[in-house]
Amino acid sequence: VGFYAKHYAEVVAAAAKRRRLITSLSESLVLARDETAPLNEEVDVAREAIEQAPAAKPVETTTLAEAAANYLGKIRDGGVFEIGLGFPDVDRALGGGVESGEMVIISARSGHGKTAVALQCIHHATSIGMPSLIISQEMSALALGKRTIQFASETPRMYWAEAMSRMERDLAEHFEGKENCWIIEHVN
Repeated sequence: VGFYAKHYAEVVAAAAKRRRLITSLSESLVLARDETAPLNEEVDVAREAIEQAPAAKPVETTTLAEAAANYLGKIRDGGVFEIGLGFPDVDRALGGGVESGEMVIISARSGHGKTAVALQCIHHATSIGMPSLIISQEMSALALGKRTIQFASETPRMYWAEAMSRMERDLAEHFEGKENCWIIEHVN
């Protein structure tokens, strides 16, 4: 039991660090909505957010009853905005989606569809006007581009070279009217 407790404490600590990073990056996404801000400035702010993620907040305690009452107060005040992930059953199970500042971790073995699920979420978010960000620790932007083409087109991979104009059309249709999704690679 002691071994597992230590292991899970490390997992929770790492998740908390990631959550602080995500919060910092979410704040930098506000700049992405400002069309007057130069792109280089937006990318610099995102990099700076990664490098200077804030320290952990002090520990707070409350009861479950108080937390539920506080959430109802937040709803009453109009402060709840759920973001659907693009999977109706999952969104329903989450009470409408995730809230701003919440972190979603997709975990599975290699080849089990984590990237496909993430790209579906990105497709949904950018379709409803939300700029998005992928922080990739392992997969390159080029590999993510390939997966996006697979998602956007029904043309099998073996025919992409011969069907280049069709592929370009499929991509143009896929991205038409959507917000941007930025990729930050090789974050360790």
